[in-house]
Amino acid sequence: MSFRRILVATDFSPHARLALEQARDLVQNNGGKVILMTALDRPDPLTMVGGGLKTPLPLPQARQSAAVHLQAEAQAVGLGQLLDAVLVRDGSPEDEILDAAETVQADLIVLGSHGLTGVKRWLLGSVSERVLQRSNLPVLVVPLRQARPMPKAMP
Repeated sequence: MSFRRILVATDFSPHARLALEQARDLVQNNGGKVILMTALDRPDPLTMVGGGLKTPLPLPQARQSAAVHLQAEAQAVGLGQLLDAVLVRDGSPEDEILDAAETVQADLIVLGSHGLTGVKRWLLGSVSERVLQRSNLPVLVVPLRQARPMPKAMP
């Protein structure tokens, strides 16, 4: 299966970088394009509740800073001409990812996974899990590869 328009959502973590590298590899030989996005999930001003990428900057500066960081991420993984666009959205990550995928007519969503388990997952939730549950598109969740420790030498 060949994907022509891949939406990659990032929170600028190592997990998201790996997902971006995977998307680059998927489109590299088939003429596809990557749309790289992030969501500025600012806390509700009344309740201060919210998750995702928080920023103390005023919204216009936060958007500009995020766009610069998106371009830097694309450059860091060597996207070059494979990058179609960068998007900075305001709102909950899962809502913005799903809306952006529809808007740009993506045929695949690629996300990194933080691999939260137990209480952390229960408290913080999982953006990738919520996107998987709600998406009508294929979703590729890329886990962070853990380096395997070297076996200990026998005495």
